[in-house]
Amino acid sequence: MQYRSAFHRLPAGALALGAAFTILLTAPRAQETSVRLSVLADARSGTQTAWQYTTSDPGSDTWNGKDFDATSWSTGMGGFGSGTIENSHINSEWSTPQIWIRKTFTLASEEIESLVLSLHHDDDADIYLNGQQVYQETGWLSNYSEFYLAKEYNSLLQPGENVLAITCRNTGGPGYIDAGLWLDTRVTAATLVSDARTFPTEWSYVTADPGMDWQKPEFDAGG
Repeated sequence: MQYRSAFHRLPAGALALGAAFTILLTAPRAQETSVRLSVLADARSGTQTAWQYTTSDPGSDTWNGKDFDATSWSTGMGGFGSGTIENSHINSEWSTPQIWIRKTFTLASEEIESLVLSLHHDDDADIYLNGQQVYQETGWLSNYSEFYLAKEYNSLLQPGENVLAITCRNTGGPGYIDAGLWLDTRVTAATLVSDARTFPTEWSYVTADPGMDWQKPEFDAGG
C-alpha cells in the first residue's frame, strides 16, 4: 500500500509505530451509536397503516388496552379526516364529532432510549400506549409535529404485542387525526469498508469492461 511505502522512508525508530498505526486504521471499528427505528408509520411516509376505528362510544374504559376486543370495529387507513386540512393525508373518511382509533403492533426486543410520537390533529387528541395515557393536546395543528414522550413511559412498550390508541374530538369545521411512533435505541455499529475521509481503502479496479458477473463475490479479480 502507498501508506506502507511511506512508512518505510521513516527512521527505524518510527517504523514500528507506523506499522501499528496502519493495522489499527484498516481493521473494522465497532462503536455504539444511536439510531431511530420506525415502530408505526404515519401517513406522510406513503406506507399506509391500517387502524381499527369507531365513531361510536366504545362503552368501556379499557378500549385503549391490549385486552380489549375490537373485532367489531371498522378498519381504515390513516389518516382520518374530512374537508381540506393543511398538510393532511386523508385516507379514511371521518366527519363525526369524535373518533376512536387503535393500532396493534408487534415489537422485537429493543433497548429504548426514548419514544417519539408523530402527531397531526384537529381538534383535541388523547393518546394512549397499552392502556395508559401518554400525551394530550387541545386545539389543532397545521402540520405534523414530533414529541418526545416522558421517559417514564418507556417501560410501557414491551417486546411482543402493543397497542397505540387515540381519541380525537372535532369541535367545529373539518377534522383530522393521524399519528406515528418511533423509538431511539443504541446499536453497535462497525465500519466494514472505510471511505477516503478516514483511511484509504485498497480496491481492485479496471478501466476496461470486465465482462459478466464482475460484481459477484466469486468473480476472479486477480488480474
